[in-house]
Amino acid sequence: MSTRSRIGIINGSQVKSIYCHFDGGLAHNGCLLFLYYNSVEKIDELINLGNLSTIGKGASNNLGTIAYVRDRGEDELMNKHSVDRLCIKELKQLAKIGLYDYMYFFKTSNCRWYMWNENKNKLCLLELEIISEIKNKTLDPNLGYVREAIKYLEYVNLQKKLFKKEDIRTVQLKI
Repeated sequence: MSTRSRIGIINGSQVKSIYCHFDGGLAHNGCLLFLYYNSVEKIDELINLGNLSTIGKGASNNLGTIAYVRDRGEDELMNKHSVDRLCIKELKQLAKIGLYDYMYFFKTSNCRWYMWNENKNKLCLLELEIISEIKNKTLDPNLGYVREAIKYLEYVNLQKKLFKKEDIRTVQLKI
């Protein structure tokens, strides 16, 4: 069974995005995007591949990313040109119909990742969603990429004091 996700970049009111078939949850795609796709260039490289089977630590196939056209030889017309250009209103419609299990978007205005939170009906900072899911015990802090994200968040907190003390304390787990 797959966990479908949408991965995109928001530039102003326009959204450029692709579909990813496998491992779309926070523990995999969410943490990978947060940790390894931290610039517009890296995200554009990923999105320009078109629809994906799965993502890895980089857009190259030797880093685990499998693109339908590049790596599986599937029809270019059906996949390579499937990069959708949407507006924010259309994004909200996609969320409502439940076509994707998870949706992740990088905003160029502040260079931060966001995740669509269905309960709040809005985009929320990805790192806060990761912290929240760990705090609510719905995300296992011992999984590989989750553990990497926790270590990174702890480092960022020490360096920049971005998060409330009680939020970061919840991810200071014994790993």
